[in-house]
Amino acid sequence: MRAVRWMAVVVALAAGTGVLNAQGTRLDVTATGGYMMPNNFNMAEYNRWGGGVEASWWQRTSGSEPWKALRRYPSFGVAASFLYIPEGTAGHRFGLAAGLRAPMWRRMEYYLMLGLSTYTKPYCLTHDPENIFIGPWVSCLIDIGLQCNITRRLSMKVSLVHTSNGNLYRPNKGLNYLQGGLSYAVVADERSLGSELRLRPAAAFVPRNEVAVTASHGLVMSRHLMQDGYYPCYDLSAAFLHYVSPVLAVGGGVDLWYNFSHTWQLPRYKDRYPLPLYAGLQAVSEAFWGPVSLRVGVGFIPLTSSRVGMRLYERVGAYYSLGHTYFGVGLNARAGMIEFVEWSVGYRIPV
Repeated sequence: MRAVRWMAVVVALAAGTGVLNAQGTRLDVTATGGYMMPNNFNMAEYNRWGGGVEASWWQRTSGSEPWKALRRYPSFGVAASFLYIPEGTAGHRFGLAAGLRAPMWRRMEYYLMLGLSTYTKPYCLTHDPENIFIGPWVSCLIDIGLQCNITRRLSMKVSLVHTSNGNLYRPNKGLNYLQGGLSYAVVADERSLGSELRLRPAAAFVPRNEVAVTASHGLVMSRHLMQDGYYPCYDLSAAFLHYVSPVLAVGGGVDLWYNFSHTWQLPRYKDRYPLPLYAGLQAVSEAFWGPVSLRVGVGFIPLTSSRVGMRLYERVGAYYSLGHTYFGVGLNARAGMIEFVEWSVGYRIPV
């Protein structure tokens, strides 16, 4: 009941500021249910059912920009959630996330939410020794799902929710949820309910190129090495991107890492040079939703100063652009195993 009252206060404050009166605005209240599944599937005794509530605010885009028309005028929004999990190892989950939602086919929409979560029973060696899944008070939250609009106000959705701390703290086995919900739009106007937007025709698209230069600082979790600890990693990358549409660019890039997590092992081997330096070549694809973009890269490491078992690597980053400058957060993985979480700043250079 406290969570429900808290959601009501948030809704009342938003309504009182006049935010909910804008065109294309929609406020959903959702009853949710989820099944908790730890990343370790052999630990079935930790599986739990739970139920909760979510309040989400959405603003549908409008205007004449080509990307809005191609994405069928997606919505950007924020969501606050609470999930009650009886006898859950980490307690109950609170979440706050931002994301986008876009039409997919007829009454179907897809959505992606990224944010933060906190549990009422984070790991403590003294008080909660059985909670080996969530380490610190604050962890990340990823919510990917589908929504079916039954009527103009009533909808159902199903999603996969993941929470973990990105290996910035131990323990971090992570918790997953197969989650469903029934939503009702308590505040909505015609544009937010999917009616046709009467807009000016989109401008003709002209293919263009750019070079995206990104500098990143990450924290490495050396769980794959012979000792524990956290080490910094610095990355400088340059990617050539060709825009095949207003919302999609493809190309290739170069990565240069200085990875301190491997410094301790270099004296153990007769390597070619005593620096934890790596260079990689990658293929890149970046999808855009206005100022928000998702960049995915898959590459190969031809140059390394220490012995590596797998030279394939993957990078995923979410960015927000302010003109030519952008900021973001991402993951770097080696053959699917996350090596470090990185915070980035970059600049787009038209060519």
